Amino acid sequence: MSITLTKKELKFFELLVKNRERVVTFEEIENYVWKDEVFTEAALRALVKRVRQKISKELIKNFPGIGYKLSIKA
Repeated sequence: MSITLTKKELKFFELLVKNRERVVTFEEIENYVWKDEVFTEAALRALVKRVRQKISKELIKNFPGIGYKLSIKA
């Protein structure tokens, strides 16, 4: 089974994987994924929704007002 992610989806998931031990803040996500492009909360929510649909809904945990964290159970 293969999963196809867009560039932004891949960057978002990569950021979560690299920082899997902690919550990645909205600001970090904005700076890493969008860089100099226009960023909106709606765009981030849509991105997270797409990645959850492609990978797993349970894998990405939301921390309201803070950011997202990869939720990997050992």
